[in-house]
Amino acid sequence: MLRLALRDYLASTASYPAFTLPALFRMRPSFVATRFCAIALAIGLCQHSASRGGDESKPALPAQLHPWGTFQPGAWKQVRIITESGSAETGDLAVTNVVESTTILDEVGSESVCLEMQSSVEMSGKQYDVDPQIVQQSFFCEPLSTSLKTKDPVPVQIKIEDRSVNCLLYEYSSATPTSKTTTKAYFSQAVAPHVLRRESVTSDLDGKKTLSETTFEVIAFDMPCKVLGVTRSAVYSKTTQKNPKGTVVTIAVLCPEVPGGVVSNVSREQDAQGKIVRRSTLELVDYGFDKKMSRKQRSSRRPK
Repeated sequence: MLRLALRDYLASTASYPAFTLPALFRMRPSFVATRFCAIALAIGLCQHSASRGGDESKPALPAQLHPWGTFQPGAWKQVRIITESGSAETGDLAVTNVVESTTILDEVGSESVCLEMQSSVEMSGKQYDVDPQIVQQSFFCEPLSTSLKTKDPVPVQIKIEDRSVNCLLYEYSSATPTSKTTTKAYFSQAVAPHVLRRESVTSDLDGKKTLSETTFEVIAFDMPCKVLGVTRSAVYSKTTQKNPKGTVVTIAVLCPEVPGGVVSNVSREQDAQGKIVRRSTLELVDYGFDKKMSRKQRSSRRPK
């Protein structure tokens, strides 16, 4: 069975939404294209627009809130994700998937970004291509949906290492037919990666049962990092996702100069008993800002 994994952004992507690589490996081939985008980038349909609690007079959210929001259309990046899964017989971890993915920024609007994703996955010595996907996210890195409701931001201050940072606290919520999610995002316009902390709780519609909890937090600033051979200043982040089946912890390296932000990450999934069942790594392969380079040319640069 073909399974697909990707993380950019993510949340990501973690603003870098809390995408978690291990959770993306449970898909049948017929669902790859749809589920790949829906989970990997928490995406929505391009024709939707975000709701701001029904008050259209409120100003649009700042583009900096999104890790692609400060780049020009045509910016792109390529990543490689390698996943190890535990054997059902022995429990030993072995490589099960290698994903190559290219993400291209098509547009930055007043409330959202539009991205194109081109991906392939290698499994059992075979290469599978995924149909290109056009996806759109609000600046909160959430699907554009009429169910997305935001409150007016509140000035707060948070502490990271020994540094106090002034932030705006955004609270927003969204719902599906079976669940609802409430999120708090701490945004700093002056300090990259701008979203410094995010806390999300997903529950049933009655709010009586917690289905999952996710926390994204910046843990270190100004860390040196090699980005394609060049030393740059980076930020380290930690994302923790908890649900009744287990916990996933992801440590990411974020560089605001790279489209999408994420340069690398490592992820570990444990079951409810604390046993490691899956590990993943993401690495940056290439990136650029060339508007004139065609999508076909960008795709051809992907390592074979």
